[in-house]
Amino acid sequence: MVDFKKMKKSDLKDIVVRQLHEVEEIMKRSKESNNDFYNVIGSIIYESGYLENRHLKNPNDFMHKKLKKNNYLSMAEKLNAAIDQINELKKEYDSSNLNQIQRIEKGNHIQTEKLKGIEKSTDIKNDNGNRNHSSRGGKRKGAGRKGLGITKKVSLTLTEEVWEKIEQECKRGKKQSQVLRDLIKKGLGG
Repeated sequence: MVDFKKMKKSDLKDIVVRQLHEVEEIMKRSKESNNDFYNVIGSIIYESGYLENRHLKNPNDFMHKKLKKNNYLSMAEKLNAAIDQINELKKEYDSSNLNQIQRIEKGNHIQTEKLKGIEKSTDIKNDNGNRNHSSRGGKRKGAGRKGLGITKKVSLTLTEEVWEKIEQECKRGKKQSQVLRDLIKKGLGG
């Protein structure tokens, strides 16, 4: 992990400019490829300070002359944390059940459309002249993976040592969300 505190103001400025461009690229890619993921990272981007500092992407912006090292330090740390968090979410999102659920829903949609085609060709009128329709396909009450609880998006600031311990746990096969959930439960005595 980079120690921004030891850097010169000019180096921090360059990093902040690069980070602002990186966040902008993440936003563009997310918007183009997956609206759901873009909605998830919106709060992270907002909390990173990107919106109020996006004009600083231009290294020649007059505000750069007024900013002090501490301003760049704060921005670099926030943006770096946001980028790391977004990249972690992207990994989880890409490998999670959300993609599987979307694929299943698409598959169900295709199957439903096929069934509709079959039903149209094999509809039978009953004695009252009404058509019988298949009851297959679509949402079913009680189907799907059960939730663990209420989901709330949170931005969490911890020391580097704590994040390293969390990352070590993640390398043992646990997801970051599970590690954090276990630590919170343990801390609350549950």
